[in-house]
Amino acid sequence: MPITQFVFIRHGETEWNRVQKLQGWRDSSLTALGKHKLAKTNYAGLMKYLAQYHSLPCASALYSSDLGRAMASARLIANRTGHHVISEPRLRERNLGNLESRLPPHIPSAYQHRFEHPLGNRFDVECCSAFERRVLAWLETIAARHPNQTVWVVSHGEWLRTARNLLEGREGWRLGNGIPANGEPILIKMQSAQ
Repeated sequence: MPITQFVFIRHGETEWNRVQKLQGWRDSSLTALGKHKLAKTNYAGLMKYLAQYHSLPCASALYSSDLGRAMASARLIANRTGHHVISEPRLRERNLGNLESRLPPHIPSAYQHRFEHPLGNRFDVECCSAFERRVLAWLETIAARHPNQTVWVVSHGEWLRTARNLLEGREGWRLGNGIPANGEPILIKMQSAQ
């Protein structure tokens, strides 16, 4: 069966990440450190490694969430790789409803324990099952569109954690391998149903 190789990258550090403010669909600018880390990452070396050791093309496409912090990160990556950034709203972070822009003292314990018990749609948060369907539908679409190719994906912490869980056979809302660090590339393969 055809395999699609995903290189998932969490957007660079933002001002809100620095103070642990919940972002969701709200946006915050990349910090100087976030920009620096993205700009100094050796994407050309990573592409060469993937082509040499995984026998799939270096990179067929670069997709990004349409939220500002992800698009800014994707543009920095595109400057290094020469790709055109394809904006995709299904790569948006989980909609955190009225929890967005809250700082840690004002974040309910239900959110803090979301990896032990699904959050559901309390607080107008996008429910786990709807979020998982959005993530999985996008992955399946892209795997069918790019069989035996490598696809770069710039998205968000909760989105990437959920995608990784689903691809590794876990429930999407579980902690799994956790939320990747800002700017950290993660390699995951997916078989296409083609």
